[in-house]
This record gives sequence, C-alpha cells and structure tokens, in this order.
Amino acid sequence: MTPTRRKTLLRTIAGNTAKAALLIGSSMLILFLADRTLQLLGYTDRHGFHIAHLPNIRATVDNLEYSYDVATNSQGLRYKEIPFEKDDNEYRFIVLGDSFVEGTGVEAGDTFAALLEQQYSRAGHIVRFINAGLAGTGPHDYLRLFHFIGRKYQPDAVLIALFANDAADSKPAALSGLRTSGCITDFVQKTCLLFPRLCALAQRARGRLKAKGGWKDRLLSQARTNGIIEERITEWQKQIPEQLVRGAEEGRFEGWLIGLGLIEPDYWRIALDIHGPNAEERYNSMIAALGSLVDECRELGLWVGIVLLPAPFEYNAQYGDLWRQSGAVIRSEWLIEETELAKRLSQWSQQRHLPFKSLTPEFRQAQSSASTALHYQLDHHWTPHGHKLAADAILRWLTSAGPQHKSD
Repeated sequence: MTPTRRKTLLRTIAGNTAKAALLIGSSMLILFLADRTLQLLGYTDRHGFHIAHLPNIRATVDNLEYSYDVATNSQGLRYKEIPFEKDDNEYRFIVLGDSFVEGTGVEAGDTFAALLEQQYSRAGHIVRFINAGLAGTGPHDYLRLFHFIGRKYQPDAVLIALFANDAADSKPAALSGLRTSGCITDFVQKTCLLFPRLCALAQRARGRLKAKGGWKDRLLSQARTNGIIEERITEWQKQIPEQLVRGAEEGRFEGWLIGLGLIEPDYWRIALDIHGPNAEERYNSMIAALGSLVDECRELGLWVGIVLLPAPFEYNAQYGDLWRQSGAVIRSEWLIEETELAKRLSQWSQQRHLPFKSLTPEFRQAQSSASTALHYQLDHHWTPHGHKLAADAILRWLTSAGPQHKSD
C-alpha cells in the first residue's frame, strides 16, 4: 500500500469513527432529554428490571389458602432495614434462595431465616440471617442478587438454600453465568439507571402485551405453540377444577401448579431424576451458577454452606394428586429414595469442600407423625410449622458444620 493510500484510509477510518461517536453521543443526549421530559410529565422511574423486589413496597398477598403481608427494605429484600456496616458484635449470614426462603405463604417473622436469627442471637452477640430469598428465581438469580446486593451487607457467611426444582429452572442459555465481562445483566442494569423512565415505559408496554387475554388463554396459547395436541388440551381442561382456574385468573393461586402438567409434564423428572439430555444441560447450568457463586464468596473469604429443601411429594404421600391430575409425572419412589439431584449435589459439595445438608430426612420423619400440616394442601409452600421444622434442622446442622463465630 502506497503512503498516499495509507493516509487516505486512515483519514476515512478517523472520519467514520468521529461520525459514529457523534451519532452515539447524539442518541444518548436525545434519550437523556426524553427521559427527563417524562420526569417533568410525572412518569414514574420504577421499571420492571431489578435484581430483587422493588424497594420499600408494602402489600398484602391474598391467596386461596393464605393471606400475609409483604414489606421490602431499601434493597428490595424481605428483611428489615439495617446499615451495610456491621457492629463488632455482629455476625451476618446472607440466605439465598427462592420463594421458600422469601417465605411465600407466611409472615416475615415466621420464615426459617427469621427463626434462625432469633435462635442464634444471644445477649451481646447478634447473628443476622438476612433474607435474600426471591420468589420465582433460581441459582443464576441467586448469583446476581449476591453480586449486586448481598455483598453490600459485609456478610461473614452465605447460606444457599436450593429447592427441588432449581435444576429444572436453570435453562442452558444461562450457562455463561454473571461473571463474564460485559454481561447483559450489567448492561441492562446500567441502561435502566441512565434512562429509568424510558425503561419503565418499555417494561409496562411489554407487560401489557404479555397480559393480553386471561391466564388460561395464555396457557393454552403456549401449549399450542409447544405442539400440544388439541385432544390433550381438551382432556386437561376437563381435569382441572374450575375454582383453581378462576383463582389463577384472579392472581389468587399459582397457576403453574396446574399449568405445568400441560406444558411440561416431565418437569419434576427433569428436576429430581435429571432425566434426559435436556435435564443434564439444565443441571450443568445450575452447577455453573453455583460454582461462580461459591468462587465469589471464597474470594471474599466467606463461609459457604448449601441446604437442599424438599418438595412435598418427597415426604408426603397425600400430596401430588393435583399435579398428576394436571398431567405431571410424579413418581412414588421419590417418597422413599434419595433423588438423583440430592446425590449429585452431595457429591459436588464434597468435591468443592462445601458443607451440605438435605432436609428431606427431617421432613419425612416429621410427616410420619405430624399433627399439623407442614405445607399448604394445594400450594406446595411451607406453613409456619414447615418453616419451624426447617429452622430447627438447619440450626442443628450449623451447630456442628457451620462457621465458628468471633465470640465462640
């Protein structure tokens, strides 16, 4: 290439770079002005993208089987407001998990995390179990929540509470986890911080599109998209009690408890038996997220422990009929055997030198002589008695396998 052509090429590249920079800068300015205009018009900046719940909310959940109050702190956690900096006489656990940690169906003081905090703390030495549970999430979400929120609290220890369906809910597309450079989570979060009202409008528009039609209409549409034959759809509609469909339509019943048997009948086999190639991919995705979470905790010098929470059909023979009625595969062997999920998590924990505890034996033993229900009849979430049982079992385990506190 001649010197003249080289100079021409460099000038062209420089010109194009300048034009691109001007275009990006102009676009950012337009978006900024549009977002501030929405502010002047009174639009809210609360958007749907968040790592935890929205901050400082107060609400009452009214379900067919229970009613309870929900309140979040400034970080969107179902926990009281405390400073990030801890006192010298404090020891802090971050408890990560889904709705079983958050406490769907019970008051905040009845969750197993709150009960552990009451039982562990003593005069002159406070042990906090910060409830970082988030309903409807899985291990990749636990990783994000800890990275962006949990570590702010200067924790000493992290308790990861896995529910029976965490493997099934870990889709292969999420294998990359959080800790890759330039991850989508970081980008979207920062975009929403720059243009919160535009993000809020986009989220509301997306929500309106998603909410078109009732719950049942959306479910049947999804079933047809998934290739479910009409005969099966008709059979499902005949099998499901109308009161539960109405409850799902009204937001007073978790529709997935009756809809999943139509959409994905092998869901619990994928979750507990790691059944088939797709299940293997989901399990590996879960392990990738857990591995990243454990690595981050250890980089911070934190103790990490894992607890496996059982589904009711792993300890209660009377539960599961509704799932079967909806078309889901529920195996009676799960009542007496150790599931493949439990075996693998135990082995993986040993390989990573992590304390591991499955609560299935305690729930089976308690169910055999229980005079009060450990979980709700239709819903699979624990009652206050179930949370009390979990707290007692975890307390015994932590006493022997948990971290040694500074004052011990």
